[in-house]
Amino acid sequence: MAKKIRQIKLAKEDINKNSGKEISHTISKIQAHERLYTFLLVIVFMVTIPIFVFFALKVDEYQLYDPSYYLSSFSLSGQSVTLTSDNIMSDEEGLKSPQYTLDFSNNTNHSVNYIIRFAEDEDMFEKCECKDKVIDYHMIKYSLDGKTVHQFTDETMIITAGMIKDKADDYLNIRFWIDDSIKDEAFYYGKFILEELEDMDA
Repeated sequence: MAKKIRQIKLAKEDINKNSGKEISHTISKIQAHERLYTFLLVIVFMVTIPIFVFFALKVDEYQLYDPSYYLSSFSLSGQSVTLTSDNIMSDEEGLKSPQYTLDFSNNTNHSVNYIIRFAEDEDMFEKCECKDKVIDYHMIKYSLDGKTVHQFTDETMIITAGMIKDKADDYLNIRFWIDDSIKDEAFYYGKFILEELEDMDA
């Protein structure tokens, strides 16, 4: 015997009610997804921006330490000079005294005009605490060739000037002594300074 199927009639209000629930549920899901996507995008930006900044700075750092940066200057190496009472001597003795050697290089791609100066080594004077015994620069004599005697006439204490070609090396031998008119205890700590001169033709 066949079963009788029971028919159920839905009222219009029920249909609208159910449809409203589904729409509300769908909107809630979309809003939840939007919050999730927004959160993920914020995380992505928070991670990528610092990485971008880091690599940007890293590139600058490499540019700063690029070897070509150092080719814009030149270098000097040499001994520091210590003059004491043992270096008080006549010019004849001074011209035969031991010499100091300076090596300097031009690593640029152009010729460089330069001066080499002699200057007081303040750090050494602070360590020895003998500033009261320092001699006047006028009393320091020097020779570049072992034949000619020179004496500083002003505070710039320029030893020599010249020109060095690009990618070239050069050196300078020099003797120092103290004028024998000094009778008291004497000290002088000196250092060499290499300075580039501006191109006057530029």
